[in-house]
Amino acid sequence: MEHKQPSNITQDEKLFSLLSHILGIVFAIVFYFVMKDSKFVRFHALQAFWFQILELSTAFVLFLLIFFFTPLIDKTTGNPSCFIFFILMAIAIVVFGGLIYSVILGVSAFQGRLKEYPIVGRWAYDKVYKGLYF
Repeated sequence: MEHKQPSNITQDEKLFSLLSHILGIVFAIVFYFVMKDSKFVRFHALQAFWFQILELSTAFVLFLLIFFFTPLIDKTTGNPSCFIFFILMAIAIVVFGGLIYSVILGVSAFQGRLKEYPIVGRWAYDKVYKGLYF
């Protein structure tokens, strides 16, 4: 979802918002706490942080499936390689899809837009712009 665009965003704010999407979890948190005067940067940093946490936890859960279900499949069929291949492909889709989506939203942030990630974007917008704490 895209919101009403803020009017007076500096180039530095746009750059920090872009970097919070692209550079990862640590930089997103750093920008969130350092740029306290910029709601634009805080919004993008917060949603980038939570999206990346969600992306990494999804990949981690998929990775755990290999360790929990491979021994079961190995005993029943004798060949778990197909299962492992599909799980690894799912992990690759989650990681690279998330990376591509982060770059797209980072570029959107650099253009001065308030675009939301699915799932976490609305929460970040409400927390930063409306002051709601969940």
